[in-house]
Order: sequence, then structure tokens, then C-alpha cells
Amino acid sequence: MAPVPFEHPVRYTSLEVTGAHLTSVVYLTYAVGVSLYTSYRSLAPAQDTRSGRSQRFKLVPVFVALAVAAFSCAIYTSLNAASLSYRVWANRHGVELPDRLIGEGGFFPSIYHSSQLYLAQWLSDTPIYYDALEIVAENARRFWWGQQVDLATTAFSLLLATEGRRRHIPMVTGFLALAHLVNLSFAQNLFYLALLLTPAPLPADEELELPVAPLRTSTWRRIRDRVISPKPANWHPHPLLFYSILALNYGSLFVLPYAAETPVLFPWDVEERSTWERSTTAFGRILRSRSDHPVVAAVAWDVIISAISLGLWAAVRAMDVHDIINSAIPFRGFRTRSLLPPNVKEGTPKPAIKAEPESAEEVESDHPMTLRRSGRQRKSRLDSIASSSGASEDITAPVPRKRGRPRKYKPVVEEDSAYEPTPSEAREAAEGNELPPDNLDWESAALVWGLTAAGGLASATAGVYGGECISR
Repeated sequence: MAPVPFEHPVRYTSLEVTGAHLTSVVYLTYAVGVSLYTSYRSLAPAQDTRSGRSQRFKLVPVFVALAVAAFSCAIYTSLNAASLSYRVWANRHGVELPDRLIGEGGFFPSIYHSSQLYLAQWLSDTPIYYDALEIVAENARRFWWGQQVDLATTAFSLLLATEGRRRHIPMVTGFLALAHLVNLSFAQNLFYLALLLTPAPLPADEELELPVAPLRTSTWRRIRDRVISPKPANWHPHPLLFYSILALNYGSLFVLPYAAETPVLFPWDVEERSTWERSTTAFGRILRSRSDHPVVAAVAWDVIISAISLGLWAAVRAMDVHDIINSAIPFRGFRTRSLLPPNVKEGTPKPAIKAEPESAEEVESDHPMTLRRSGRQRKSRLDSIASSSGASEDITAPVPRKRGRPRKYKPVVEEDSAYEPTPSEAREAAEGNELPPDNLDWESAALVWGLTAAGGLASATAGVYGGECISR
């Protein structure tokens, strides 16, 4: 094959974009790590208990290992995809491939060396990001993996917005940026660490200063507020905007066949095959598509690691299976839940308190019988009683006074009313989290993995994240 000269001059824009991508990944990973440490150090003493600390020491290494595995998988597949793309470009232009990456002069040997790397020319001629998207969407088997990641990223962004605002977690946008720049599973496991390290909302009145270069968080916040004016709490765009986006997305499904110049209607398959045979065949083709290209392998492993971490997170949180199903299945509805923790029981009847009598005279006056005085009674007294017994049978004799020392007066002590927390305290108590159980709830994990196998990663992600938001 004759060497093909370079068609276009070297454009350093693509090289700068790639460099900015790699630099952003390093910076955001460092910034998120610092935010996790800052959030952990900002915990209140009531949350940093011995039992909570022991639970974190058990669970944090698990999600750290999953995050490292996701990041390593992203690096390995990216290097394989880049090397394959460079080999194809070098073969097309007749450029000799280097025998080794590091030559005598380092990564960039002398210009006369036969194994020189033409990185700038390769990036100028090859749109690597567009090629990656085209490879994933080339056929239905590969597109299935990409669709799972896209839909799961949507549910993950909703969890970031809900829990990030509720717990006042710093650098929330960094998690979403890492989901797009690295992969979804890496960002998910980092956010699981943030939820474990911040079991209660951080103080909102204090500005958490993150020592993240090149600028502090307060500086970034001032720049953001100057460019985009801050919105009030619970602000959201008009619903018509979301309706138009949904209509555009669903409308594009009907436009794609015309854009690809393919027929809209296809003949039915007249071959009789059972549903099980067709399902197993389709599932096998989807699994085999992982080895088609390194880009497809990157997306597939991202889905697998994300599903594993999702099931473990459901087991750690011991979610109610009904909440997961209600969030995963559309139009099922949500159960009415109380905002208070489940261990607080409302409506418990208070025990009746028997009122003590104020004096002894009131008790004696209510008694139907007359008390007899001690000692001998006088004769005149007895005669008068006998003579007047017939006329005054219904009249009660006066109660004689008691002899002895008078009873001391005891002031009635009013009982303290039941403690009623203020609305802010009740909200903070409802927003707090309980400690994770000692034993993991593998029933919830099995349900999540079953939803992933039956309905895809997006359905399981919506179930877990919806259960996370409505079960507290």
C-alpha cells in the first residue's frame, strides 16, 4: 500500500480538546475527593458516633474498590480504543507503527526516527468522540448498552439534585461531570461514598471552603452568581419546556428511518419461534457484542459495574421492596409515607392520670355513711337522736371534724406539657438517616438485579433512587 500524504494541515484544536478532557478528569477527581474529606470533617458530634464510624469503616472500602475498578476499566478500554484508532489511521496513511511507545528520545523521538508518533495529525484527521458514538449506535445490539447508560444517567442526575441539595453536599456538579467524562459507575460509587460520609445534612449557614486549586469554592460561586443569577429554592422551569423536549425526543424516533433511508415498515417474521428462543437469542447477541470493539466494551463494563454497585447500595440501605417497585414501574403510584422516622409512633393514647382530691373534707362529704365518733356518747345526745329519727330520716347528720393536727396544704403541681419541636427541628429530624443495619438486605439486592436483567439498568436505577428519596 502506497503511503497516503496528510490531507489536512495540523489543527491543534482537537489536541487541545483532548488535553482539556484529561485535565478536567484529574481536576474533578481531586476536587470530589477533597469535598468528601471536607464533608466528613464537618459532621456534627451527634452523627460521628462510634457505631456510625464502625459502619463506615466496613462499607467505605467496598465502594472505593468499585470506584477504582470502574476508573481502571475506563482507562484500559480508552487506551485500547485509542491505539486501535491510531493503527487504522496509520495503515491508511502508510505511516509505520512504532515498535515501542517510549523510544530513545522519550514519547516524542526525533523527527528522523521511523517510529515517530503523529498524534497531532491523527487527532486532526480523526474525530474520536464522534467515531465512538457512531460505533456504539451502529446496530441494535451495541445501542442497547448505550441506551442503558443514557437513561441511568438521567435518573442519577435526579438523585444528585435531590440528595445534594438536601444534604448540602459540595461539588455536586463534579459528580455529574465525571459521569460524562469518565463513566457512570465511577461517579455513582463516588456519590455513594458521599452519602455514607454525610449521613445528615451539613450546616447550611456555614460556607464549606474547599482547598481545591486553582480557585476556592467561594470564588467559583461568585463567578457563577455573576454569570447566572441565583434562583430561589424550589425553582423549576415551565413544564411546557419539558413537554417540548419529550415531544422532540419521541418525534426523532419516527424521523430516524427517513434520515437513514431505510423503510419504515418491515415484513413480519413468519418463522414460528417461541418467545423464550427469541429472548435467549437476543440476550446472547447483546452479551457477545461486548467484544466487537473496545468502545462497546467500555460501555458494557460500565453497565455491569453500575448494576453491581446499585444492588449493593440497595442492600446497604435496606430499602423497602414496595418502594423500589413503585418507583421502577410507571403509573403504579406511591404509598403515603410519614415524614417521621419509622421508630416514632404517632397517635399513641396517653395514660389517664387520676386527679388527687384537694382536701379530705370533700372525700368525706361524698361518702354515703356517717362516720362514728370515738368515745362514749352523751345520753342527751342519744335521746335527741332517737326522738328525731322519724322526722329526719332523709337528713344527713353533720360531719364532725377530725381531731389532731390539720393537714398540710400541698400546692397542685402542673404537669409539663409534651415537647413539641419547632418546624425546623422536625424537618431536620425527618431528614436525618438511620444507621445502616449490621446485616445487608440481600432481598432488596436480588430484586434490583432482577429488575436489571428484566427491565434494564434504567428501570433498576429509577427504582433504587426513587426508593432512596421516598423511604426516608
